[in-house]
Amino acid sequence: MSLKKNEAEINKYGLISLIILAGICATSNISKIPAMFSQVQNSFGFSTVAVGYVQACFNLMAILFAVVISFLSRVISPFKLLLVGLGCLIIGNLFGGFSTNALIFILCRLLEGLGFLLIAINAPVCISQSSKHHSRTTALTLWAIYVPGGVSCGLFLTPFLANLFNNWRAMWYFNAIFASILLLLITLKVYPNKQIIPTHQDTVESKFLQQSDFWKLTFAAIIYCFLFFVTMSLISLYLLEHYQVSKFHTGLISASIIASNIPGNLFALQLLKKLPRQVLINIALLIMSILGFISFKFEFSLGWYIGVNCIMIFCAGIIPSLIISSAVSFSHHKNAIAIIQAIFLMGLNIGQFLGPILAGYVFNAFGFSAVGYLFISGIIFLIAFIRL
Repeated sequence: MSLKKNEAEINKYGLISLIILAGICATSNISKIPAMFSQVQNSFGFSTVAVGYVQACFNLMAILFAVVISFLSRVISPFKLLLVGLGCLIIGNLFGGFSTNALIFILCRLLEGLGFLLIAINAPVCISQSSKHHSRTTALTLWAIYVPGGVSCGLFLTPFLANLFNNWRAMWYFNAIFASILLLLITLKVYPNKQIIPTHQDTVESKFLQQSDFWKLTFAAIIYCFLFFVTMSLISLYLLEHYQVSKFHTGLISASIIASNIPGNLFALQLLKKLPRQVLINIALLIMSILGFISFKFEFSLGWYIGVNCIMIFCAGIIPSLIISSAVSFSHHKNAIAIIQAIFLMGLNIGQFLGPILAGYVFNAFGFSAVGYLFISGIIFLIAFIRL
């Protein structure tokens, strides 16, 4: 009996690991365009602004359709939606990789964005259903690594595979193969154990919408992602122009800085045992704002610059873990968790959409050092956030 129980636990943890890998696979699609910016521009004759719009497909789709997609879990199993999301990634990457037509390439990018949305919204619900009540917060905290994990993988693997195979589209083919393997493995894990796929219908418990703490966390998600992507949008350019770092090492350093977000994600759970969630988020946002201001405003040696940014991104990593894992504290209801994650995702993508735009505008108008003042806005937002 004990052996069967242990085997069931191992299967569930295996399934959760595969779901997290699906999230990383989906998110790696975000950073592959910036990593191959000039190649995409030259291949399709895009202007700089057009490439920006191609990159923004993910953000716009999340802002516009996240909540709509979350309501699909009322009629379709979140596991099935997750598998459909992986299918979208396979088709989008495969056809996008072979495409020589700009319109088809953009349509494939939108399909990748749909796949990302389906996975990002339904994966937390699948993880919640696959884990026991007492370990649900831990499992959702682990899920938070999918963003920095995927972005850093995209930044590192895209130029690496392009150099290895002498083809800038190699990451598209790699993602299609990786998503296919995950689709097969998750299908084999889920469908022999159909008891974890609910078949009953239920209604959405929406009391969380009346809780001020929920909207505070949504606001925190916007501030966090705004500051995070202000840094990420200019860090490569700063390394190339100011420190004269090669393109390959720029990608490696950028990926390493983003990857420092992952230990922060994992460390959040330990801190939550000692301090309230709201206090931890306030402290992390304050540190992020101060260090972000310092990294842009003052000049350092390359080593110090990397160190300051790694500390900032590490502290920032605490925030998404605390936000995502809070879903079960607002509602244990399956459909409500999907909607909560969708609203958080909208907040994250609003910040991700605004951050690079404002950073680019300030940089073009006033230079690198002026970008530091955007982080002062983080402190102003934080004061408003605390007073909500």
